[in-house]
Amino acid sequence: MADGPLKLPRMTSVNSITSDADSMFANALRALRAAPKDAQMQKAALKVLAYVTRGVQGRWGVRRPIALAVAAIVRHPLDVKVVAQACACLINLTQPRPPVEVAESELVRSVAPVVGIMSNHPKSPLLQEMALGLLLNLLKTEVVVPKLLQLHVLEVLTETLQNYYDNITVVSVTLAVLHLALTHDAIRLDEGVCELVASPLLQAMETFRTDRTVQFQGCLCLQVLAYDVAKDYGEHVAESLCATLETFPSDGALCQLACLGLLNVSYACAQVLVDVQAAIPRVVCTMALFGQAALQHYTCGVLQNVSAVAAELVAAHEGDAFAVLALWMHPDDRAVQLSALGCLQNIAAALPRSNTVVASSHTIDVVFGALEHSMQDEEIVLAVFSFLFNVSRFAPVVLYDGGGVALMAEAVASYPDSERVLMLATHVWAAMASVGARSNLLEPCLLHIFRAFFLFQPPHQLSHLAFRALMAPAQWYNVFCFIDSNRSRKGVPDLLVTAKTWLLNNPRDPEVVALGMGVIANFTKDDERRARAFRSPVVPLLLAALAEHARNVEILRPVLSALFEFSACSDETRTAVWSTSVAQNLIKILSLHQRDPEVMSLALGTIRNLAVTAPIKQTLALLGIVSALHETLVALLSIPTTPVVIQNHHTSSSSSSSSSSSSSSSSSAAATTASRSGLSVNVRATSSKAPAAPSTTTTTT
Repeated sequence: MADGPLKLPRMTSVNSITSDADSMFANALRALRAAPKDAQMQKAALKVLAYVTRGVQGRWGVRRPIALAVAAIVRHPLDVKVVAQACACLINLTQPRPPVEVAESELVRSVAPVVGIMSNHPKSPLLQEMALGLLLNLLKTEVVVPKLLQLHVLEVLTETLQNYYDNITVVSVTLAVLHLALTHDAIRLDEGVCELVASPLLQAMETFRTDRTVQFQGCLCLQVLAYDVAKDYGEHVAESLCATLETFPSDGALCQLACLGLLNVSYACAQVLVDVQAAIPRVVCTMALFGQAALQHYTCGVLQNVSAVAAELVAAHEGDAFAVLALWMHPDDRAVQLSALGCLQNIAAALPRSNTVVASSHTIDVVFGALEHSMQDEEIVLAVFSFLFNVSRFAPVVLYDGGGVALMAEAVASYPDSERVLMLATHVWAAMASVGARSNLLEPCLLHIFRAFFLFQPPHQLSHLAFRALMAPAQWYNVFCFIDSNRSRKGVPDLLVTAKTWLLNNPRDPEVVALGMGVIANFTKDDERRARAFRSPVVPLLLAALAEHARNVEILRPVLSALFEFSACSDETRTAVWSTSVAQNLIKILSLHQRDPEVMSLALGTIRNLAVTAPIKQTLALLGIVSALHETLVALLSIPTTPVVIQNHHTSSSSSSSSSSSSSSSSSAAATTASRSGLSVNVRATSSKAPAAPSTTTTTT
């Protein structure tokens, strides 16, 4: 074919071409078909084809020119000019994505030659850039990705990053292609892929630290890889993303991508962000600069995950204060609400006494505002109650502020079938009642909870969760008294009946026994309830628990407390408590728990009370109690301890009796119970519900 028909006319724009462009297009196709082995002719024809197809995709059919351009690359793979013109033509024909009319099979056939360009011309930046641009277009068609995987495209891309680490244009386009490849479902982000990609990617971001395009594309890749590479490259990834935040502090879009990458790292291994010293300060600084909901969600999510392992670090950099601010600024964004509440919940659980932000009246007001605004979202309600539960362990008084009691009651009324909401609310209200401040406000709320849990449910049909919801708050003596005083009201269960039923059915369940015995111990704190418990009777249950759980101090404390009170009452109760096996078990306890002052004082006090009755004292002597006491005394003298003085409950003043009773239950048992109740909070015992040891008249150990 002569060169005449391929001569380019002078024109101002491709869009002004009419019949001349049509003829040029047709002549170029004829030339490509007529002389496939003539490199010069192929180059000239492809040049014309690339020229006339710029910006006018869809004017002509593209299936044939794509096939001819690919064929030219296949026939002349080493001819730089032919390959360059063919790539330019293909880029025009597939921009911004391959047309629908192009068969998928044709696109798949075009992949191998394009990848071959990158392998055949490793030292040509122009061809590398053009081939990468063409791959960007092809990757937008799902069907070509499996073929690319067969051609090891990830290896080719990482090799390009390593070869052109100093060429910013090639690096930025390579990262864009890499991101598209990594996000495709056909690629599995296994250890081999992460190992292959992570190091060149991080090196590219380090080399072009101040180039926004490279950082943007690199962050896109890292947000995909961060979770999977956190184990081996977590610190390097976090440092790179923090450097991006530091270099571009005012670029909201880039900061958002970097924070999303840090969020994925924190999901995989939050400890990494603890080890990278700049991570949390930089995240908090970004929170302060940008108020967009998405960025606040990512940063609060980072703080939530890190606060689960290092709450003091987050609090030290005022992350809790910014979490409260995010909670207040975005009441309609569910993701922000949940992540901010999670952060505050973790800090309240880990730093109950040293942190003033989470227990401030402002924070409580904001949290109650979130509860009021999102009352219909059960997950947010649960998050709020989890936070309030942790606060109630060390500052229950602040929860009375801001109309919180009414809001919590409304939340419980909104979820009558949610056992988790009821359980958390029960613990919160029980902690609030334990301080006695305006506790009368809580009574309707507690009654509502009990009706929801126990109405029409006999004790033996309660779920474990319902049982814990009743028994755990009843470990506090004043809550116990309130529940027992209202047992005749509709829906309020009888604590004694419920405890006995569950102890009879679950004698070997440590959790059930600890809770049940804690309630029975509270029944022995005043004369009327003690008499009712004695008649029920509960003494056999106490003796069975003493024999079965002699090594479990969480159970022993309430059991011995109850036995101590019964043995101090009268000959009738002492006789009911007494048996040879009881004496043997008490002697055994003296040898097992010599380093537990509370258990020792209760056991010795019970022995002393039993010995008041002459026949029992004689039997104790025959059983070797004197030698046992002598051995105990010798052992105690070898342990540096403070003497424990026990006073009799029945001879002490009413004020000391009331004070002792108000803190009667086992704190450890209550804490163990709450931690096993399915709550998403870290439950720990506090002094507000620590029991005072029951007392006897004159015994001093």
